[in-house]
Amino acid sequence: MLKTVQKGFTLIELMIVIAIIGILAAIAIPAYQDYTIRSQVSEGLTLAAAAKAAISESFANTGKAPLDRVEAGLGAANTPTDTQGNFVSQLAVVNGVITITYSSAAPQRAKLKAIIADKTRPMEERFAATLKLAQMPRNSSATRIRNRCELSGRPRSIYRKNKLSRIALRELGSKGLVPGLVKSSW
Repeated sequence: MLKTVQKGFTLIELMIVIAIIGILAAIAIPAYQDYTIRSQVSEGLTLAAAAKAAISESFANTGKAPLDRVEAGLGAANTPTDTQGNFVSQLAVVNGVITITYSSAAPQRAKLKAIIADKTRPMEERFAATLKLAQMPRNSSATRIRNRCELSGRPRSIYRKNKLSRIALRELGSKGLVPGLVKSSW
């Protein structure tokens, strides 16, 4: 009598494998969500590090907490939206207290753009994602945010470090108001 060799898996073996995969997914998904939340929060803390250093320096020099971003030395105007990131919409300073405001628009935009770009999805789903993206506020797009000169509001030729246009920087440099900048003449 010849023994037949089993070919393939039994139904019970397949069900056990599916149950194991389900248990692993139930454990992995919350862990991944925690990871993404931590990365978003760490971005805010990284952006706040510069404000923290400026506030501590201002406190060391004057003996009191700065009232706003200008006193802390974070910019020429008190606009909290100057400091932004992928998940941070603004960073405000009030009486020496740093307030980080997180935005949920960036991850939603990225998710919708991924759906729109995925050619394997049905056309109806991609069109619905396009409509949702169009309904989002336009200023939530990172490409719409323009660097502007703090003094003149000029949108072109801005030095990011100084937040000034080339014209305003030249005028301030000529007056000797920019530390370390020397006007060179021929």
